[in-house]
Amino acid sequence: MDWIAAAILGLGIYVQWTRWQQRRSAARGTPCPEAAAKTHQEEVAEAIAANDLERMQRLLPQTTDPLLQHALMTRMVYIAHKGRKDENMRRLLKTVARTYVANFDGIGLQLQTQEQEIKDKAPIFKWLAIVLEEEEAYEELLTLCRTALDWKLEDGTKTGYRGRIQRIQKKMQRADAG
Repeated sequence: MDWIAAAILGLGIYVQWTRWQQRRSAARGTPCPEAAAKTHQEEVAEAIAANDLERMQRLLPQTTDPLLQHALMTRMVYIAHKGRKDENMRRLLKTVARTYVANFDGIGLQLQTQEQEIKDKAPIFKWLAIVLEEEEAYEELLTLCRTALDWKLEDGTKTGYRGRIQRIQKKMQRADAG
């Protein structure tokens, strides 16, 4: 989770820079359009840092920057994954994670632009895979794993998404036979 801490730190630095720009503009008596435009990013950074799930849910529909969406959704799904025994948290995890996966073409491209390898930068795939397997939603899980493989993502297990696919196919065969 070092990259999550790095993302939060980066957003925090950006928030401080924005505040500095606002103070500087106020002292000069000139408007600072850059600082005014960053208000949403500042709110997102503060919500993430505070683990304020309700605020993050409110900010998500207004967030258009793919990297900001990535940071926001990753934190939301992380919190929901930790509390997934609660049905509301489980529902939130699935909703946000499915949205993330559906929009991953844009997010993934931005992540690749920022960092050369994204293989372990998208844990939402893994967290959604865990929930789908717990719920025995195998068809959706297979599609998710294939998408992750297309992006060359890793799930941190020894066999990766390929191994997950093989295990799920075996479970499906046993369910059909039994």
